[in-house]
Amino acid sequence: MMWPIPSFWIIDIGESVLKKRAHKNQPHSGVDIHCNAGTPILAAAAGTIIAIVDGRKSSKVETRAAGLFVEIDDNKEYIFRYLHLGECAVIAGQTTTEGLYLGTVADAHTSGLGNRPHLHFEIRRRTTGGGIGADVDPIRLLPARRA
Repeated sequence: MMWPIPSFWIIDIGESVLKKRAHKNQPHSGVDIHCNAGTPILAAAAGTIIAIVDGRKSSKVETRAAGLFVEIDDNKEYIFRYLHLGECAVIAGQTTTEGLYLGTVADAHTSGLGNRPHLHFEIRRRTTGGGIGADVDPIRLLPARRA
């Protein structure tokens, strides 16, 4: 597994998985990786793209908050979610390899509700039927960052 944003493009790491965010009174299911808009997003692991959702104009608040996003099933134990894309370069059903270019990070307020550009990256447990289960803190599974 690798970081979806290479270390040299990461400005800082924001909140990771929390049961309750201090400023929003709601859970946070992933880690916010702050970087410049237009930064390439890479697949953290191999798998199959199971969904591409463009929630930017959705009537559902939760979907609009996620913006344009991609979900990848590793076909073993995890589902990876990449939220707040500016553009998407893959298609549903496509097989991925670790490091495959998925798209770019969006400008603030254009794909989700973030005040600054970032990738919201989630790792979720894969349920027996292949559905999305409990969140896992990505920081615990990703390799140590290099400067």
